[in-house]
Amino acid sequence: MSLITSTEIRDIVNPDVSFDPAYFELNISYSEEVIKGILTIDLYNDVVANPLTYTDLIDDYIKNALAYVVAFNSYEKDLERSTANQGIMENNTQYSKSADHDSARRTLAKIKDLEYFYCKKLGDYLLDNYQDFPLFDIDAITYEPNLRRFFPI
Repeated sequence: MSLITSTEIRDIVNPDVSFDPAYFELNISYSEEVIKGILTIDLYNDVVANPLTYTDLIDDYIKNALAYVVAFNSYEKDLERSTANQGIMENNTQYSKSADHDSARRTLAKIKDLEYFYCKKLGDYLLDNYQDFPLFDIDAITYEPNLRRFFPI
């Protein structure tokens, strides 16, 4: 079970450029690994198994963080492949056209900044409220969102 749908991602991210929500679907499960590093394995598994128990955590923190992780991964992969038919598009006239390279990079940087903000917000919330989440292992949080790599914080 996924914690977010491609439609929810599109609603949260609300990009300045159009993007096919089906492309987000390809990156959701991969991107959830980032969230697993923040929640730690036991809490993540419990959140997935019992989402109704964690409605506030999911709605207020996880979905925002996950939406931007998925968006960043999707945009980044799309830029690497340089696709035009379902990739980053500009819709400023009656005709769509592929976004230029600089425009695409600016969009990617904006999404990356928001990914960092929401992942840090999720991590800070868990660290500040660890007593409310007994399955959260404060010593096992492994995500350093600025580097997008797994290191102890």
